This record gives sequence, C-alpha cells and structure tokens, in this order.
Amino acid sequence: MKKSLLACLTAAALVLAFALPSIYAEEAPADGLVLDHTDDPKGYTTTFNHSTHTSVDCATCHHVEGEQQYASCVAEGCHDAADKQADMSWYKVVHDRKAGSKPTCVSCHLETAGDDIELKKQLTGCMGSACHPK
Repeated sequence: MKKSLLACLTAAALVLAFALPSIYAEEAPADGLVLDHTDDPKGYTTTFNHSTHTSVDCATCHHVEGEQQYASCVAEGCHDAADKQADMSWYKVVHDRKAGSKPTCVSCHLETAGDDIELKKQLTGCMGSACHPK
C-alpha cells in the first residue's frame, strides 16, 4: 500500500512539474509585430512573426523582468536607445553580427544560414530581404 501511494504521489509531482510551466506561460504576441524602434530616416521596419521562431526558447532573446515574464526589448532602461551607436541600442541588438551574452537577430540568422549564400542574403540582407522586404 505504501509503495503504491508513494508511486502515485511521485507521478502526480512529475505531472505538476511539467504541466505548471505551460499553464502559466505567456502567450506569444500575434504574428505581424512591427518592429520600428530607431530614428532611421530611411524608415526601415521589420515585421516579426513569433510563429516562425517557435524552435527558439523565448529566454534566448528576452530577459525575464520582475512579474512580467518576457519584457519588451525596448522597455525603459533595456534597449530603448534610438541612437544606433549607443551600447545598448535596439539597432545593435538586432544587427550586431557577433553574439555577445545573447545572440542578436543577425548573428542567429547567420548561424542558421550557414554556407547557403541565398539563404544568407534572405536572412541577413537589408532591403529586399526577409527582414526588410521592399
């Protein structure tokens, strides 16, 4: 009797341990999130689709902030500098080709593209790329 009770309690604990995070996980924003956080005179924007990044753990790009599980990248004090040259600028977070403590959009896209020249153009190019379509 004690062994079966212990087995049931262990199974219940495992179910809770794996189920609770998904119950409390925040929903990703809908596709079509327009990223426009610089004072770029050319007006470059990017439309980000979370659905095409489902293989990436949210914490790879987002920092956990207080009660908000995943804060916006341009939240005050994070990457809110509009100046492209600022150390923590939104521009650098997206375009830096070398990953620091966290990957950037371009560093991840370069890794994903590998040696495929056409995919590299599509994922890391400027105007006419997947990031900045014409």
